[in-house]
Amino acid sequence: MTQLRYSSLAVYVGPAVVDELKRIVRESEITKEDDVSWPKKNIVGKQELEVRIDKEHISFETAKIGSLADVNESSDAEGLRVFYYLVQDLKCFIFSLITLHFKIKPSESNSTLLRVSWQSVDN
Repeated sequence: MTQLRYSSLAVYVGPAVVDELKRIVRESEITKEDDVSWPKKNIVGKQELEVRIDKEHISFETAKIGSLADVNESSDAEGLRVFYYLVQDLKCFIFSLITLHFKIKPSESNSTLLRVSWQSVDN
Protein backbone atom coordinates (compact mmCIF):
# COMPACT_ATOMS: atom_id res chain seq x y z
CA MET A 1 0.00 0.00 0.00
CA THR A 2 1.33 3.46 -0.86
CA GLN A 3 0.48 6.42 1.33
CA LEU A 4 1.07 10.05 0.53
CA ARG A 5 1.77 12.14 3.60
CA TYR A 6 2.15 15.87 3.99
CA SER A 7 4.40 17.07 6.76
CA SER A 8 5.40 20.58 7.64
CA LEU A 9 7.45 22.22 10.35
CA ALA A 10 5.09 24.76 11.88
CA VAL A 11 7.86 27.26 12.57
CA TYR A 12 8.32 27.73 8.82
CA VAL A 13 4.65 28.29 8.05
CA GLY A 14 3.43 31.84 8.46
CA PRO A 15 0.18 32.79 10.17
CA ALA A 16 -1.44 33.68 6.83
CA VAL A 17 -0.98 30.09 5.61
CA VAL A 18 -2.39 28.64 8.83
CA ASP A 19 -5.35 31.04 8.71
CA GLU A 20 -6.08 30.06 5.10
CA LEU A 21 -5.94 26.34 5.94
CA LYS A 22 -8.35 26.92 8.83
CA ARG A 23 -10.67 28.91 6.55
CA ILE A 24 -10.71 26.15 3.93
CA VAL A 25 -11.50 23.49 6.53
CA ARG A 26 -14.17 25.55 8.30
CA GLU A 27 -15.93 26.56 5.08
CA SER A 28 -16.08 22.93 3.99
CA GLU A 29 -18.09 22.13 7.15
CA ILE A 30 -16.35 18.75 7.32
CA THR A 31 -16.73 18.72 11.11
CA LYS A 32 -20.49 18.18 10.61
CA GLU A 33 -19.85 14.91 8.77
CA ASP A 34 -19.44 11.35 10.04
CA ASP A 35 -17.52 8.57 8.29
CA VAL A 36 -19.61 5.68 9.69
CA SER A 37 -21.39 5.06 6.36
CA TRP A 38 -18.38 5.72 4.14
CA PRO A 39 -16.65 2.86 2.32
CA LYS A 40 -14.13 1.08 4.55
CA LYS A 41 -10.48 0.72 3.56
CA ASN A 42 -9.84 -2.07 1.10
CA ILE A 43 -7.05 -3.63 -0.95
CA VAL A 44 -6.76 -0.44 -3.04
CA GLY A 45 -5.98 1.61 0.07
CA LYS A 46 -7.44 4.22 2.36
CA GLN A 47 -7.62 7.96 2.84
CA GLU A 48 -7.38 9.57 6.25
CA LEU A 49 -7.94 13.12 7.41
CA GLU A 50 -7.46 14.45 10.92
CA VAL A 51 -8.63 17.97 11.75
CA ARG A 52 -7.61 19.86 14.88
CA ILE A 53 -8.72 23.48 14.98
CA ASP A 54 -8.94 25.24 18.31
CA LYS A 55 -10.88 22.82 20.54
CA GLU A 56 -12.35 20.81 17.67
CA HIS A 57 -10.81 17.43 16.85
CA ILE A 58 -12.21 14.95 14.35
CA SER A 59 -10.71 12.24 12.17
CA PHE A 60 -12.00 10.39 9.11
CA GLU A 61 -11.03 7.21 7.31
CA THR A 62 -12.42 5.87 4.06
CA ALA A 63 -11.43 3.77 1.06
CA LYS A 64 -9.36 5.49 -1.61
CA ILE A 65 -11.57 7.69 -3.75
CA GLY A 66 -10.61 7.66 -7.41
CA SER A 67 -13.35 9.88 -8.78
CA LEU A 68 -16.75 11.39 -8.11
CA ALA A 69 -18.28 8.16 -9.40
CA ASP A 70 -16.87 6.42 -6.30
CA VAL A 71 -18.43 9.15 -4.15
CA ASN A 72 -21.85 8.86 -5.80
CA GLU A 73 -21.91 5.07 -5.20
CA SER A 74 -21.50 5.56 -1.44
CA SER A 75 -24.42 5.19 0.97
CA ASP A 76 -23.49 8.65 2.34
CA ALA A 77 -22.72 10.36 -0.96
CA GLU A 78 -23.36 13.87 0.40
CA GLY A 79 -20.95 13.53 3.33
CA LEU A 80 -18.30 11.79 1.25
CA ARG A 81 -18.60 14.54 -1.37
CA VAL A 82 -17.73 17.14 1.31
CA PHE A 83 -14.65 15.06 2.22
CA TYR A 84 -13.67 14.58 -1.45
CA TYR A 85 -13.85 18.28 -2.29
CA LEU A 86 -12.04 19.30 0.90
CA VAL A 87 -9.16 16.95 0.06
CA GLN A 88 -9.05 18.38 -3.47
CA ASP A 89 -9.00 21.95 -2.12
CA LEU A 90 -6.22 21.13 0.36
CA LYS A 91 -4.12 19.45 -2.35
CA CYS A 92 -4.56 22.46 -4.62
CA PHE A 93 -3.57 24.85 -1.83
CA ILE A 94 -0.46 22.85 -0.85
CA PHE A 95 0.69 22.37 -4.45
CA SER A 96 0.23 26.11 -5.05
CA LEU A 97 2.42 26.85 -2.02
CA ILE A 98 5.08 24.45 -3.28
CA THR A 99 5.03 26.08 -6.71
CA LEU A 100 5.30 29.56 -5.21
CA HIS A 101 8.12 28.43 -2.95
CA PHE A 102 10.27 27.56 -5.94
CA LYS A 103 9.34 30.69 -7.92
CA ILE A 104 10.05 33.25 -5.18
CA LYS A 105 13.62 34.12 -4.30
CA PRO A 106 13.75 35.08 -0.62
CA SER A 107 15.49 38.32 0.24
CA GLU A 108 17.89 38.59 3.15
CA SER A 109 15.48 40.78 5.09
CA ASN A 110 12.58 38.37 4.70
CA SER A 111 13.87 34.84 4.93
CA THR A 112 10.66 33.08 5.97
CA LEU A 113 10.75 29.64 4.43
CA LEU A 114 8.10 27.09 3.73
CA ARG A 115 9.34 23.58 4.23
CA VAL A 116 7.09 20.98 2.69
CA SER A 117 7.87 17.32 2.16
CA TRP A 118 5.79 14.63 0.54
CA GLN A 119 6.68 11.13 1.58
CA SER A 120 5.61 7.99 -0.19
CA VAL A 121 5.54 4.97 2.10
CA ASP A 122 5.10 1.40 0.88
CA ASN A 123 3.81 -1.21 3.35
